[in-house]
Amino acid sequence: MSTRVKYNINTKLIDDFKIEEIDERQEEGLIYFLDHEYQGLTWVTEKVVTSLLAKPLPKIPPFVAFWLETAKDCGKTLAESITPGSIPKKVGNWIWETDTDHMELYTRAWIEGYIEDIRCYLVTDGGICYLSKWDDEHEDKMIIITSNARDFDKRVRKYFSEEAADSVAKKLGWQVKEK
Repeated sequence: MSTRVKYNINTKLIDDFKIEEIDERQEEGLIYFLDHEYQGLTWVTEKVVTSLLAKPLPKIPPFVAFWLETAKDCGKTLAESITPGSIPKKVGNWIWETDTDHMELYTRAWIEGYIEDIRCYLVTDGGICYLSKWDDEHEDKMIIITSNARDFDKRVRKYFSEEAADSVAKKLGWQVKEK
């Protein structure tokens, strides 16, 4: 699993520390300019900011992070960025997924920053067969691909929610594998 972290000036830190500015031009990665009432201003690395987090940042999938940044760059409000019909279908499906806390995660990511979670889940028979396509409306319609097939990584169905992958796997009597 790999992740990319995105802090911003609203990221909540302990002991009244506050991110004032972020310098993205540094060769050694992002540098954060922190302010503290008693300790003054100081430049710190991302590792230091991580150690000062009041609450862990929410983890969101890459396609959600891309939409969040696109919406902000276009000047959309938080409400506009989650309005059904005005957002990419895949993002809307993730945000509005039943019995999840995705709406809260998205809202916190918008306000506080986020960790881009690059984990994904595959549905497999436990051997070399993997799910490529699945029709939720017609559960008898699916396409199976083998792990040795050409372009396997492009053609296998990837789920960014373990719960969603598990739901399909149970219907097939298969299992979920984290990639």
